[in-house]
Amino acid sequence: MVFVSIGLRLEVDVEAMNMVEPMGAYTRHRTAPMVKRRGTGRYTIVMAPSISGQSIGFAYQSTLVELAKIRKLPLCSACENYKTIGGFVKQSGDVKNCVVEDITGFMIAAEKGQMANRRTSTISFSYMLPDLEGASAHIEPQMHVRYNLLQSKELQQPFEIETATAIYTVSIALDPEKIGVVEQGVYENGQYRTRKEGVSDRKERVILAFDALKVLFEGQVYGAKKSRVLPIVRILGAVATISDPWPFMVSPARVRSEDDHYINETWERALMYVKTLSEETIQITYMDKEGLSIKKPELDDETSKRLIDLGAANTLSELIDKIKNVVVGALFPEKR
Repeated sequence: MVFVSIGLRLEVDVEAMNMVEPMGAYTRHRTAPMVKRRGTGRYTIVMAPSISGQSIGFAYQSTLVELAKIRKLPLCSACENYKTIGGFVKQSGDVKNCVVEDITGFMIAAEKGQMANRRTSTISFSYMLPDLEGASAHIEPQMHVRYNLLQSKELQQPFEIETATAIYTVSIALDPEKIGVVEQGVYENGQYRTRKEGVSDRKERVILAFDALKVLFEGQVYGAKKSRVLPIVRILGAVATISDPWPFMVSPARVRSEDDHYINETWERALMYVKTLSEETIQITYMDKEGLSIKKPELDDETSKRLIDLGAANTLSELIDKIKNVVVGALFPEKR
């Protein structure tokens, strides 16, 4: 298994990208319960602004569609026309002829005389959540008034929209080995087994999955309510790993101090992981715009062959390209 994990850290000022129900003239921002450390071994639960993984996943699927159209990759009619339909119903179940259902999965409920049909998404997104260890997060209602001289005063009513500001973190997991591969259970010679078949444009689909991540975050296509509340976003840092054959998740992109943070923690965990699993190999890259102290562990000759430093990246696009090139080289060595 070639498994990719990414932890991303963003500074976001004044956003309303994921709102929930309105209460009269008041529209609330989505919140989620989070654990906040109060001291050694002491914690409390606080409600913090959040952006759901569903929201980020929808933006990712939208990006896949638009890139697939340009690159002439296959799309089912429902995914291609998601704007008209109002979402991704993903009901074809045709992995060969739809890159969106291939990469992000589908679920078709069972009907009379048929079995349910599903494909697990190859990519997973966490909620976008504040780093409460390194900074506080804040929600503030902003008052607005709809007003013009043609309306009576009774129609000039104020309304409020909650906006949030925070250092947000998001975690991403991607299993590129499953992209472009159709798996089917078969019964032959008295035994059950899995038959795997790769599509002809599998390499292009793997590249698409990574490039869509670049557009998603560099182009800031995630979130809603941006016509008048376009957030100010700066990508502060990221860490990414490629692990084989066992999955490895990077640490959440949180900063407690200059040298106690997610990049160093990921290095430390990865070192112990490869030391205790003799088959495991992990490759690491990272980017940092906060001036953190990066302390890479000292490696002996044997460990350095299985814990590989891909070097630092200057931008998120460069970081994603680093891991994309490694993955493409591993999955398609004859096509490099």
